[in-house]
Amino acid sequence: MPAMQLFGRKWLAATDDLVYPGLFEIFIRVVWLVLIGIACLRYYDETWKCKTGGELVRVFLAGEIVILSVVTILMFIIVNHSARGSIGDTYARRFVQPLLTVKILLILPEIAWNILGSLWILSDYIQCNDEYYTSTVIKSLVFFDWVLIGLAILGLALVFDPLGSLSHSDKALEDSVEHGKVSRIWLRRFKYFWWMRRDESATETFQHVAGET
Repeated sequence: MPAMQLFGRKWLAATDDLVYPGLFEIFIRVVWLVLIGIACLRYYDETWKCKTGGELVRVFLAGEIVILSVVTILMFIIVNHSARGSIGDTYARRFVQPLLTVKILLILPEIAWNILGSLWILSDYIQCNDEYYTSTVIKSLVFFDWVLIGLAILGLALVFDPLGSLSHSDKALEDSVEHGKVSRIWLRRFKYFWWMRRDESATETFQHVAGET
């Protein structure tokens, strides 16, 4: 299972490791897409009654549906290709890396669109007669969009290898100095993601697990 190579670096994942994470993301995005669809069916007509900003709400909802649909379809394709072939048959999964590159790049328009949505919602420009609609539905959409983006960035952080330059050979990574660097990187990650546990026992556990990584 050779490591994936993206953006000129090796990553801590192989092309066949994306099936279950991909299915989980598909489930989350499909559920979210259904909820947005329900919100559109129920509240879309209300946007025409807004004093100002109704067109922004409609544009935001339409953009959300388009982005979610594109990313969900792309994830279906990635999972399909990631599940192909045996563990060592990387040729059968040769399209996973370019597809994943596109998926990662799509995070940027997701972030940009949600920033616009956040600015529109937090400003006073959008004024609708149905206050419940504006304050609850749209703000909830924006909030959970940030959750989705945060989960995507978290996943990238977990599989990113700071030492994974393609200029380094595998033999160099077996050196004790390189192993120490890798261990320290994982130790910092554990301390960051489990920041609530700061006692000595937790630190020793993190050091042990990081050393075995």
